[in-house]
Amino acid sequence: MDVKGLKALVQIGDTGSFGEAADQLDISIASVSLQISALENHLGVKLFDRKTRPPLLTEAGLTLIPRARKLLSDWEELSGSFGQSQKQNRIRIGVVHTLVTQLLPSLLKTLSHTHPDLQLGLTTGLTHVLEKDVLNRKLDCALITMPDDTPAELQTTLLYTQPMTVIAHKSANGKTWRELLQKNPYVRFARHAQVAKAIEAELTHRNISISSTMEIDTLEGVIALVKNGLGVSIVPGDRDDNKLPAAVQTLPFSRPGLERNLGIVTRHDTEKAELLREVISAIKAQRAA
Repeated sequence: MDVKGLKALVQIGDTGSFGEAADQLDISIASVSLQISALENHLGVKLFDRKTRPPLLTEAGLTLIPRARKLLSDWEELSGSFGQSQKQNRIRIGVVHTLVTQLLPSLLKTLSHTHPDLQLGLTTGLTHVLEKDVLNRKLDCALITMPDDTPAELQTTLLYTQPMTVIAHKSANGKTWRELLQKNPYVRFARHAQVAKAIEAELTHRNISISSTMEIDTLEGVIALVKNGLGVSIVPGDRDDNKLPAAVQTLPFSRPGLERNLGIVTRHDTEKAELLREVISAIKAQRAA
């Protein structure tokens, strides 16, 4: 039995179509169809009802998918145990917008040294979107703001925490973080982002009223507006504070300070567990340096 057919079957089950499975496997739709036909001939059963458009999984196909997933996992483990590891040299990583400039460059640099043949697919997005993509196997992992809860199929690993910081132009009205927020226009980070929801909740909890007409979905955009004296904002701080423009001042947001937890989300049954453990180790090593 060719494992390619099993991989094709699992991808179709995960994505819902031959076309998306072909994209994930980086092969043509015709190749996917041929691999499925070969698998059906080998097993002597029909895995898809081709009378429908698109073809639907038969009962035999639905039954085989979880068994195929286990077989593929066992195959990877067996190959590695005999020194013939067939590690997939491609990993698809999702990253929340606020980490694109803070964490991603150094992580990619580390991975390029430790795995020179690694092919990286990168996607940016909001936490809830990236989490869904991991669940649907469109991504292998995602670096996100830790959600309050996750589906049972997923696991999250805490990487580190970041304090939230009020940023303002040095000419802005106000001396305390509260005065800066109440006396100046507020530049809001995309309200659907997990970190933005936490900020909004804290503002409400502390009965702080803000005047906001600007909403930006990138950290760089928020900083650019603040740099030009167009408003104040609340952003993840930490060791990247010294990378802010000289005209921008920072103050801790609230007492006790609000923090966000950053983590990595993966599927429990991922076939790339070993590689993802190395990604986690690389991130934690960067933080410890």
